[in-house]
Amino acid sequence: MVAQNDLLRVIELQGTVAQLIVRGKRDPAQVAEVLQVVNDHADFAERLGLAPREQPKDVQEAIREDLALWAKFDREVFGVIYDPAALLVPQAPDADFRWPIVIPEGMTMNRVIATMRDAGLKVLLYTEELDRDVSENDRAPKNGAYVVLVRAREEADEELANRSADELKTAGISGTTLLEQLRLVFFYWWKTGGKKRGKYLDVKNWTLCEGSRYSGGDVPSVYWDPIDQAVYVSWTNRHAQNPDLRARAVRS
Repeated sequence: MVAQNDLLRVIELQGTVAQLIVRGKRDPAQVAEVLQVVNDHADFAERLGLAPREQPKDVQEAIREDLALWAKFDREVFGVIYDPAALLVPQAPDADFRWPIVIPEGMTMNRVIATMRDAGLKVLLYTEELDRDVSENDRAPKNGAYVVLVRAREEADEELANRSADELKTAGISGTTLLEQLRLVFFYWWKTGGKKRGKYLDVKNWTLCEGSRYSGGDVPSVYWDPIDQAVYVSWTNRHAQNPDLRARAVRS
């Protein structure tokens, strides 16, 4: 049986490689030769000199350390207690996917926003009733806590720039939900110093929260507004494409 995460990764790479070819950054003849080997031979990995991929130990350790920090963050900031060792963590397809996002059972967007503001973060919203108005989410912690992995980057994925939410959805590429993105923004700010010297995500680009939809079908987006000095949550048309609008791919 094909693992869902692996299948989604193949679909994501298919679109990304095609774009690289169109932009002249990959030789189509060489790509075709590799794909021909994959198509013709069951032992293609051996023929291409590929060893079975395992999550590197340094990545495993980095994820474990961050999970312990998430548990401290939730205990100190939200008053939520859990054992980080008991969390189910997805397998990272490569070393880039080393940032976990922990979503405790019952966590809500409205609670995250209120706690961010209490901690000293200025947050500007398109709507104050996120739990009501962001009505569609690919994942939610109604039946228990969960963890997703994203690439360890302050800015959202360059590979997914200029691709609309509908295009990503059609391609089977899963992005962060708004709840996951807000949690990541808050955790990163807290982890890097909080109110005194905390750092911000998305200072140059918007993160398109492809895993969520407003009730009207539009897609939430998040960035750091340097003018208002605030985390800004807005919306984007699901068909919109922009080089500064990027999703964060997740592994779940």
